[in-house]
Amino acid sequence: MATNEELAATDWAVVVGLSRYPGLGNLDGPENDAKAFHAWLTQRAGVPAERVRCVLSSDLEFMAAPPGADARPASLILSARPTSERIEQAFDELCELAKSNDERGEGLRVGRRLYIFLAGHGFTPTGEEVALLMANATPNRTYHVAGRPYANYFVKAGIFDEVVLFMDCCRERYLVQVPLRVPPYVDLTDPTSVERSKILFGFATRWSRLSREKPMPDGKVRGVFSTALVAGLNGAAVDAQGDITARSLADYLYNHMKSLLSPEELKDDDIPKEPELVYDTNPNARFLLLQGHPEASAPRFPVTVHLRPEDAERDVEILDSRLHVAARAHAPGPAWSVTLEPGLYLGQVREGGRQQPFEVSGLRGLEVRMPDAEAPREVPLRVRTEDPESEVFLIDGGFRLMDRSLGALEGRYPPGLYKVKVQTGARIRERFVRLEPGGEQLVGKQEGATLLRGVDGAELRFPRLAFATAVPLTETSWSRDEHTEAAVTHSRQVHARLGRGSWLFVLMRTWTTEEARAARQGPPAPFELSLRSLDGRELVDLVAGGAVDDDLEDPWVACNVELDPGTYLLRVGTETGLKLDYVVVASSDWQTQVFLCRRQARGGKEGAWAGTMHTSVHMRRPAQGFDPESPGLRLTELTRIGLRNRRAIVTPELLKELKGTEQRNPMLGLYGAHLLMMADAPDLELVRKMVGHLGRLLGMHPDVEALAMALGDTPLRPGFFSVPPMLLKSWALVVRETVARPELVPRDSLASAVAERLWGEGPWVVWKALPPGEALSVTRPKETRRALDIELLANRLQAVPSQRITALRDASALERALLAHLYGVPPTSEAVPGAQRQARRAPREELPRPTVEKMVRVLGVPAASLEVAMLRLLAKLEGAGRATGAEAVAAPPA
Repeated sequence: MATNEELAATDWAVVVGLSRYPGLGNLDGPENDAKAFHAWLTQRAGVPAERVRCVLSSDLEFMAAPPGADARPASLILSARPTSERIEQAFDELCELAKSNDERGEGLRVGRRLYIFLAGHGFTPTGEEVALLMANATPNRTYHVAGRPYANYFVKAGIFDEVVLFMDCCRERYLVQVPLRVPPYVDLTDPTSVERSKILFGFATRWSRLSREKPMPDGKVRGVFSTALVAGLNGAAVDAQGDITARSLADYLYNHMKSLLSPEELKDDDIPKEPELVYDTNPNARFLLLQGHPEASAPRFPVTVHLRPEDAERDVEILDSRLHVAARAHAPGPAWSVTLEPGLYLGQVREGGRQQPFEVSGLRGLEVRMPDAEAPREVPLRVRTEDPESEVFLIDGGFRLMDRSLGALEGRYPPGLYKVKVQTGARIRERFVRLEPGGEQLVGKQEGATLLRGVDGAELRFPRLAFATAVPLTETSWSRDEHTEAAVTHSRQVHARLGRGSWLFVLMRTWTTEEARAARQGPPAPFELSLRSLDGRELVDLVAGGAVDDDLEDPWVACNVELDPGTYLLRVGTETGLKLDYVVVASSDWQTQVFLCRRQARGGKEGAWAGTMHTSVHMRRPAQGFDPESPGLRLTELTRIGLRNRRAIVTPELLKELKGTEQRNPMLGLYGAHLLMMADAPDLELVRKMVGHLGRLLGMHPDVEALAMALGDTPLRPGFFSVPPMLLKSWALVVRETVARPELVPRDSLASAVAERLWGEGPWVVWKALPPGEALSVTRPKETRRALDIELLANRLQAVPSQRITALRDASALERALLAHLYGVPPTSEAVPGAQRQARRAPREELPRPTVEKMVRVLGVPAASLEVAMLRLLAKLEGAGRATGAEAVAAPPA
């Protein structure tokens, strides 16, 4: 059998750890994480050191200041290194090797496996991608490298058989939507390579969340994800055969990453408890990362069991997950030290009737304290949750997922020690269960579950978890009595009248964690909130015209407006001075309820105090107002959270509500329809029935019409989506449809104007407010081109000489993204005058053929926005006097 070193002889690795960011704030952990991963690669995985490209902030090539540089902040940012070109150079080297192999007739294959490890500041530029920010990045200049597109390229081209990508960086969308910097490589997709390739992608946090670094037991500051990852790779994540596979590593990380967090951090909804891992979960598709040696024993880790004084002279034992004795001692004294393999265990003092479950993860020295409570009562393994949207997981001693369900779980399982995990939104609650022939038993004193006994046995019941939401519902973690009372009272009053037939109720509030409240100096920032027409004109100042209580530590403002049915803008000012616009649709005979929560807490790797805006929208009949105990509102919120987190959770209770003939809250129907569309095998007939019912309830609602359009049921008129719908999922359907029907979003419309200004994490369409007078710019061409014309414009841009691309200084974010897509290198930002950067362009015959479908998919904007950006670019690149209208398509290049 080949050794790991022999298997890894052709492996390559790109390892990046960036800690120094003059424009964003330095970090302490990424370099430590990158060095630890590098050590594992070369010492355990067997990757030859000469095949590892390691880029660290402290490398000498990045430390030397250029001649004449000064120490002013702006100069430090402009001279900060490494930049994205340095990281991409490592990937280019692999492409050159592939090209050389191909020219010799050996094909493109370079090696068995490519490892990519990226750690530092990060964010989500577009869609679900995650990108590592470069040393010269600032909040307004997001120079970055996105790991997944490079990983996918090397797999699809057949350059490597396997690609392993790990990224320890944030995935928040705190900026406007930023175009993705895609690899500048010609598409070499080999379908046979895709079929036989293997991937493992691991991200420190899920979409829209922050990653975390902190001092670890060894005294070094490390990323929580990277620390758990390296511990698992170094042996803690071995499976029953002693190997480390993609599945065993994923099982380990899902269960143990949170072990590195403090109790306070575990309660913070904005701190990730689990990573996101992408791999083939088919049990027959075993991805071996590191093979074990048959003669080698499994790794063991230190555990200290602290005993009560009366138990120090008794017999004490530790049972493993199969309830076999793993360690036993007679009269071990007050502290008993043992070493154990990773897994679930049960410590017990039989004479005293005491038991304590615990898990060994290998992340730190473990201290176990035996309880003084009586042994728990026996119960059958039947789990119920009060929230039908809660997910229930059953995990065995090898951290394998044995079973999962929604709202309830029951069944028969092999004897052993198990962990039951219940997740509602971002909240998680766990209990340990001991299963033996003849009975089941809960062990330990974990809070948050109740045992009930009926005629058919005992039942473990979990109460509602207090999940986080902007809506001041009862039994939620961000609820305040004064906020709930304000919503109930003022949703039933009318504070301003602009028309008749529809109502808009808005509640904006602040919610501050206890830690942030203790550290805050001065009162919270005042609210900025107004209702506006589609051209940006203010209709109602909701703060001045509504009810306000700013004497509280967490103030609020509420305003209910009666108005004509139609589409409006809700403008919200953030604490940083940013102005955001939301689309609000007011339907006839409905009250649209908008809840905004400005949450104050410690966030990000730097631990700085920061505010985040959370939003939720509901619809109720005007006479109902807001009901904080409505089960329908709670179900709707959990469905919204599932949509936001991209978890297609559709429970029987939700299906029952969706199939009903009366929708108490039409937003449940909209959220539920999109969740159903996300399923692997969507029930399109049910979606079609829901869309028809929503259409009868709401009339021509843009989100309903977007769903109907996706089902092929409604031939919408040109220009129907001049204004974006409310939900990002609906907007994505519209953008996709503009490939075939660009006239749905006119070039001179609000939707086209804001397509490249989208902001936030979803599920709402939110954008940075346009400057006054630019909602419908008169400089925009008046006609909408056909898709064919857009492709011809793209071909014309590809023909522009590279010198003009290099000299471009005033390109917008979308224009830079277009050039990145067409040429591979975005232009120099106007914020970096005098920078010398040569455009690396492939020969003209090797440039990829641009298609409208691919550009819309990659850039995430409708076809009309692409055309506007292309015409602007042609005007800048070809000089004054050149044609930019219909004649621009046919005119020869300059």
